[in-house]
Amino acid sequence: MLEGDDLDAVIQYLTEITKETPYLDDIDVIDRDGIIIASSGEQNEKGEYVLTLYPTLDAGFTAARTARQGQVFVSDVLDLDSGPGLAFLTPITDETNLVVVRVLLVEVNLDVVAKIVADFDARVVGDKYVYLVDNDGRVLVSADPQTRPMSSFPDLVVEPDLLDRFSTQGEVGNTTY
Repeated sequence: MLEGDDLDAVIQYLTEITKETPYLDDIDVIDRDGIIIASSGEQNEKGEYVLTLYPTLDAGFTAARTARQGQVFVSDVLDLDSGPGLAFLTPITDETNLVVVRVLLVEVNLDVVAKIVADFDARVVGDKYVYLVDNDGRVLVSADPQTRPMSSFPDLVVEPDLLDRFSTQGEVGNTTY
């Protein structure tokens, strides 16, 4: 659907997803030149150049334009319209799944994710914390006052192979140790 020509249908689809998913700020479909051709919700950034909006996405956008289907590139923390957030970029390929025709940009609101993590964290017994980390071991969200967003996950010092449990591309999950 996202590679199709009916942009009104794409915009409607993206808007429905953001309405149903509270931690998503915005979803954009970007052409290979960096122009947003479809944008969800009220923000409607259609026609904008993505790197004018978020200059720090340059490396991720460049990588996504030549990536394989399923690869995801995560930004550093950005100042989104609703507060701190992350941008996830992934290629949209043609029907062969080999040629990148567009790039999908998903903006995630970290304040909302932090509330979800804090809710989960409240159920943890003792002085332990819940961490949401990316594939590189950077902490995205945690209630741990000693850990800043985008810093290294402190437990990797003690157990360096911890993230290897999630080494397959696109694999997600949780672990208790």
